[in-house]
Amino acid sequence: MRWMLLIVMGCLLAGCAGAGAGSRVFTLPASRYQQAFEAARDELRRAGYTLERIDAADGEILTAPKTFAGLMNPLGVETRSVGQMIGDTINTQPRTIRVSFRDADTGSTPADADDSGEIRAEVLAVEWRLRQPGWRLETETMRGSRNWRDPALAERGARPGMLTPLGRDDVLASRIAGRIVRRLDAE
Repeated sequence: MRWMLLIVMGCLLAGCAGAGAGSRVFTLPASRYQQAFEAARDELRRAGYTLERIDAADGEILTAPKTFAGLMNPLGVETRSVGQMIGDTINTQPRTIRVSFRDADTGSTPADADDSGEIRAEVLAVEWRLRQPGWRLETETMRGSRNWRDPALAERGARPGMLTPLGRDDVLASRIAGRIVRRLDAE
């Protein structure tokens, strides 16, 4: 029993130690834009994301939602705290990543940028939650829980299994940005 308590305490302390956030924005010379775009694409694939939109001319990379195992995978790069691991275990909370490259001075797309300028890259991670409209939980027994149908939900565009945004995950975004920068520095 003592060993189990020590292991749990070690996991809790390790989760607290890794909760720091860095920057999710970095700049680079416009001449290295193609290398940075490829590095971002490769790092997202390496992290296990499915790339949904890749547009080098517009400077955008967008991933499909990726769900995490929470406590079932305590060493995952996406979890930042014990509370988030518990939330990922109980709820379906996928995350999407968007990497945007823009001219640092004008904000235009990299295709319109001057090679002598700088490119500003920003990584945005959004945490989503899978909503089940119409699910009524019974407080005394799970067998008593029921699903009801509201015809007004379909008229408003809501459907079962709808993803709704919870907020930004700046810690995950800074980790991905750091991985991209480290890869660029190694090249």
